[in-house]
Amino acid sequence: MAFKTLYLAISGHGFGHAGQVAPVVAGLRARFPGLSVVIRTTVPRGIIETLFGPDVHIMTGVSEPVIQMRGPLDVDVAATWQEYADYHRELRVHVGEEETRIRDADADLVLTDVPYVPIAAARDIGVPAIALCSLNWADVLEHYLPVRDAQVERLVAEIRACYREAERFITPTPSMPMRGLGNLERVGPIARLSTARPGELRMRLPQTEGKWIVLATMGGVTGGTNASCFPRMEGCHWVVPDRLAPSCRLDVTPISRAGMPFLDVLAGADVVLTKPGYGTFVEAACHGIPVVYVERDDWPESAALEAWLANHGVAVRVAHAEYAKGEVVNAIRVATSRVPAPRIVPTGVDEAVARIIESVTGL
Repeated sequence: MAFKTLYLAISGHGFGHAGQVAPVVAGLRARFPGLSVVIRTTVPRGIIETLFGPDVHIMTGVSEPVIQMRGPLDVDVAATWQEYADYHRELRVHVGEEETRIRDADADLVLTDVPYVPIAAARDIGVPAIALCSLNWADVLEHYLPVRDAQVERLVAEIRACYREAERFITPTPSMPMRGLGNLERVGPIARLSTARPGELRMRLPQTEGKWIVLATMGGVTGGTNASCFPRMEGCHWVVPDRLAPSCRLDVTPISRAGMPFLDVLAGADVVLTKPGYGTFVEAACHGIPVVYVERDDWPESAALEAWLANHGVAVRVAHAEYAKGEVVNAIRVATSRVPAPRIVPTGVDEAVARIIESVTGL
């Protein structure tokens, strides 16, 4: 079977899903240099082009439900339920619309991280479909929504049924437990690797000489964080998202001022302050960067991520209340004093590429 066009559906819940699948798509394009990539997502165009290059075809205006958040750490359960319930009232309509988009793209394969409607649509029209993600929305919703509620059970069952239609559901290490899916295929960690020169970030930020560079990032979900979360600390310089950088602080630099891609900033930092999330945890471990993370016990993926990072990196946990008050200084000191862990190799990229090629070509 020819492999000319990939239809890639990416969840708009933050930017982590785009970052997770990006190295796999890069691997596919290296194997198939003429591969056309059609990306269906609500992730901003600038982020998509940074991760996948400017030569991809970006399909906008596609709506789908996402987990509603009150800032980067807290789920708005009521708003989430309302959004998914409204969407599922016309689920077959959405599947039909997706079928049209896949046909119009003349796709040979649908790959999703991790929308579920494109999988059902692809199977309806005879196009192979593969899911790739460290979580799935059926299990996430089931974790938050009321149990023994007929509407909830029906909605979750519909989502899980879509995922079962995937030829494979590739789960990179570490992944949350996923029940009720017989098509799971585990691979190693998936991460992008920086190509920046060692010390380049510090050369670009001369004010950091003799100080720890602390990258603070809570992912692509906005709100819930302000400059008080970045306390003044002797020997520490903060690199933070532009929207959070106060103009009056000489010890805080907006990420854009580094003039480097986010991944290179992460690879050049001395420590990362973040929340449990696949991309940041695994990318930090692959670059040997210590992680201070804010507890997020209600997020169903957290336990798997925290256990993995504890075994494969340097990780220090901070209570949510402590972080909100800016009490992270001791955690940063502990993280920077620990012996660095051996860097993790993201073997899952090549493994996932091989599984996808096998599905498309039979080789």
